[in-house]
Amino acid sequence: MPDNTKKLNDVQKNLSRVAGGLKPNRDPADKRERIIAAAERIFAQKGYFETTVAEIARDAQVAEGTIYEYFANKKDLLYAVPENYLADYANFVLDHLQGIKGALNKLRKIIWCHLSYFRNHKDFTKIMTLEIRIDPDYYRSKTYENLKLYSDLIIQIITEGIKDGEIGPHVNPHIIRDMILGTIEHVSIPWLVFDREIPIDNLVEDVSIAIFIGLAPREKVLKVNLNGLLTGIDVKE
Repeated sequence: MPDNTKKLNDVQKNLSRVAGGLKPNRDPADKRERIIAAAERIFAQKGYFETTVAEIARDAQVAEGTIYEYFANKKDLLYAVPENYLADYANFVLDHLQGIKGALNKLRKIIWCHLSYFRNHKDFTKIMTLEIRIDPDYYRSKTYENLKLYSDLIIQIITEGIKDGEIGPHVNPHIIRDMILGTIEHVSIPWLVFDREIPIDNLVEDVSIAIFIGLAPREKVLKVNLNGLLTGIDVKE
């Protein structure tokens, strides 16, 4: 097995282990889960700093002191919110990557997965993007460690494409990873703040074309049909 493929498989296995180790308990009868669900709703609606523990307790129909039986403080509760989604998201991505060949096809599918999951889990996305991601403590959190495995998967797919000749050797995998994730986050912010709809299918193509053109080997060009859809790679004459 080529070294780059082994690394890609190792990252996928690690991501699967994260999903397996984060078995979210969505039972609404569970008191801890009621508290997290209430926190998710209120954090998404009002923001972290404007939310009080007392408000969360009222929404969850528990005594305020009960919250501190499960969580050390409000920030601990904030970081509990993504735990209910990380396993689901990891499985979502890995399932959709099954059977897909080629680095560009995998990257396009990851872009689609990211945007699709964001659209279908808006409160989670709002909390991650507008609250947790801008918190300095995020980079020392378990949430960051787990999501880094996802970003490592993107890097390994790009590295796989370079090794296979589908992506040019001039490409820096870390920069492209940042471009993909940064672009998705940037286009999502108006949707989150102003409640706009994201036309996912069109957006996936726009993002893919904009980024993938820079990934092609110097002696090759991406083929794009009249509708702007990527259809392959041609060698320059």
